[in-house]
Formats: sequence, C-alpha cells, structure tokens
Amino acid sequence: MPAASWNLVPPDAVREVENIIQRSRWPLYVFGQQGRGKSCLAALVHQVWPSRAVWFDVSELLSQVKTCRRDGSVDVAGPDGRTFEFSEAGLFDRLANAGLLVLDDIGIRTPTDVDIEILTRAVNARAGKPLIVTSNLKPDELNQAFGARLASRLLAGVPLCLAGSDRRLTHSQVVEVRS
Repeated sequence: MPAASWNLVPPDAVREVENIIQRSRWPLYVFGQQGRGKSCLAALVHQVWPSRAVWFDVSELLSQVKTCRRDGSVDVAGPDGRTFEFSEAGLFDRLANAGLLVLDDIGIRTPTDVDIEILTRAVNARAGKPLIVTSNLKPDELNQAFGARLASRLLAGVPLCLAGSDRRLTHSQVVEVRS
C-alpha cells in the first residue's frame, strides 16, 4: 500500500468519496492516468476505515489464488509481518468478510480467462459491500479488457475519474551530466 497524505488528494475527490461512503454507493471505481492519486486516495480510505480493511494489489491476489489452486494453500504476510496460511476458500472468505476491500491496479496486464473468473468471483463476494477498485483503464477500456459482465459490476456504483497532471513528476527535474 502506498504512503498517503490527504493533502495529496484533490479536495473534490475527498468530498466525492465522503459522499459515496455516506450513501453507501459501492463499488467505487477510481480511474485515471498514472500519477493522479488513485492508489493514494484508496490508501487513505483504507487507513481510516473503522473496521477491518483488506488491501490487495490485483496482480498479488491473482497470483495467490493461482498458487492455492496449484499447491493447495498460500502464505500471506499480514500487516504486522506475521505470515498466515490460506486456502483458496480462506482467501475468498477474507475478501468477502472484510469491512472494506481495496483492489489496486486492475488492468495493468492483459487478463486471462482465469484472471477474469477470479476477479469476478472476488467482486461478486463484495456485492453491496464497501469495495474500492483502482485502475488506469477508462470504463470503456475496462469493458474491452475484462468483458461486459465484470465491467458492469465494477461500474455499478460510482466511477470516479482523477484527472490533472502526474503528481510524481511535479517536483522532478532532469539532471544533466556532461562528460
């Protein structure tokens, strides 16, 4: 999970997320180009969530479920550094029973049919429950990459576009070295 600070998130985005939480309009699909603060916004909500919040990088989740299918279980590090062993059913119970689930960076790789099946199962487990999904994919690109079925489920709540410039490049400058 990235380091996060509320002053790095546009005030309009904070107000919108507060509104989504108050009205329980889930899932929240946060999208936009790289460096716009999507993961930062999700991390901030994760940090202040009043009950158990679970964070998964989508690639990590897919890898862990595939490991369970191959080996029967997977070791998962907890926030305190302790390791826990999970079966596939245990992983999905963890997703389903969290107070909040964050799935970070969906769509950074072209999904396989198995990836789509795993993500659909995870999203179905969260129906009507707090779920935040971040992505660089616009809604139409999400539909193209993952199909209408999963896209419909992810976009059923609130798609929130974070626009603007790349925050990571705000203070970067090129250093020129001459030989």
